Amino acid sequence: EGFGIVIVDAMKLGLVVIAGNSGGPSDFIRHGNNGFLVDGNHINEIADSLKAVLLDQALRERVGLSGFEFAGKYFNWDRHITIIIKTFLS
Repeated sequence: EGFGIVIVDAMKLGLVVIAGNSGGPSDFIRHGNNGFLVDGNHINEIADSLKAVLLDQALRERVGLSGFEFAGKYFNWDRHITIIIKTFLS
């Protein structure tokens, strides 16, 4: 998926996202803040991120909460409708 709806859905559930660093997710994921970006062709990057998330509960909670807050703020129907209305009424 080019944009990352599945990723945003996971963030809205407070789950920690580990996504590829190319395409849509790199537009809104800030590595180590609201998710993790990895090169999908480098197994060590994927493994390192998985290991960090699985072994560090505080990291998991912090990044999960940050992703949850980010998704709730920027990916909601009220915001989308407001942007659409402003775009077409301008």
